[in-house]
Amino acid sequence: MKKTVLMAIIPVFIITSTLMGKTMAGPLATWSAVDWGTVDSEIDDRLNSMSGKGRSANENLDVSTGVSMEIPADTLRKVAGKNLTLAFHTGEGIAISTSGKELKSVERDLNIMITDGEETALKDACQRIVEGALYSKMFAMEEKAAYDIHLNIHFSVGQEYAGKYANLYHYDEQKEQMVCDGSFVVTDGGMAMFSLSRGDEYLLTVTENLPVGGKLGYTVVSGDNLSKIAARNKVSVKEILAANPKIENADMIFAGQKITIMKM
Repeated sequence: MKKTVLMAIIPVFIITSTLMGKTMAGPLATWSAVDWGTVDSEIDDRLNSMSGKGRSANENLDVSTGVSMEIPADTLRKVAGKNLTLAFHTGEGIAISTSGKELKSVERDLNIMITDGEETALKDACQRIVEGALYSKMFAMEEKAAYDIHLNIHFSVGQEYAGKYANLYHYDEQKEQMVCDGSFVVTDGGMAMFSLSRGDEYLLTVTENLPVGGKLGYTVVSGDNLSKIAARNKVSVKEILAANPKIENADMIFAGQKITIMKM
């Protein structure tokens, strides 16, 4: 049965635990603003604790923002170059994160306002894609522009979709159609993650099979060959080779090798 989610656009507060793990929800309440001074203090405390314990692994710090995010540049600069990821939770099944390790420089505040895709022309453009999906969510960013820093966007789609393909599309104004940015195999916890480079109009779907235009990053494991990988993902070896021109011999791949799986 297909499940369609319409986002409410009221900012809400939700207490969360880990970014790609289980969500621990507390009472919902509206918040007009985030106390960034308190967030900065929590960042300082976390970095000091990590330094004192000699931790080298990356850690996450969750911040509940609602769907309207106004993140000060000074807050982002605090984690630049550090093993700390900031995760900004909307309370609507979407979180946006940035890793300190990937922050080279921060020139300005980060402002993101997530709105309901149902209120845009997105609905008509998505109709054909949504018809074949198990789950769909339409949303948009108020400001349509490229982001200055590397961001990831995370979705909680439900554990019932574990092992299925989550697919993110954006609206291409020149082509006047939805274009697939990539796919992600939903985790056992019901989560999916994508790189986010700009504010735009988006559609998220969950499907049984990799859709046409869908592309998935994959790391080869021991015992793999291209025929097995292709069969698992219901694509052809020819499609895998076309998406990976650096593979010169289809019979020679190795464990740890990163490849792209794409349905053409």
